[in-house]
Amino acid sequence: MEKQNLLKDLAQTDGLTGQLNADTTRLCIQDRLQDKDPSETDFCILFDLDTFVHLSPDIISRVGGDGFGIYLVAIESEENTLPYCNSLPERVRFKLHTEGVPISLGASKVREKDTFATLFARVDQALSQAKHKGKNRIELVDSETPTGTGEAATDPRLQ
Repeated sequence: MEKQNLLKDLAQTDGLTGQLNADTTRLCIQDRLQDKDPSETDFCILFDLDTFVHLSPDIISRVGGDGFGIYLVAIESEENTLPYCNSLPERVRFKLHTEGVPISLGASKVREKDTFATLFARVDQALSQAKHKGKNRIELVDSETPTGTGEAATDPRLQ
């Protein structure tokens, strides 16, 4: 049984960081999207370390390359996400024991009809916009923007 658990852990985690790998992350988020109560508010966050180094186990998943993801489940309100997103880059830098590591971040509120693909595409678009606008930025996708438009809103309080 212990050997099976070890093999399962190896199959579900990223070898470099020890965090959930991209496939396991996708499956976990897909399960959550199917089971999510419409009255609950979830958020999905992607961030990119422009200078990749090993992270401590605080990060939920490594989604590939120098990209990481966090999925916040049943937060009290959308307003609670803003301080979290704002503090995330500094908390990651603290864990890295280094100052000045540029971190770009994209985030979006989970919408009722989201699939993993629509959610990930929207958050990835926000992350790309953050990097395109000069890196070391936070882009929050406007929750009122219809899926697929690629528009993102920058909250100036987060810069």
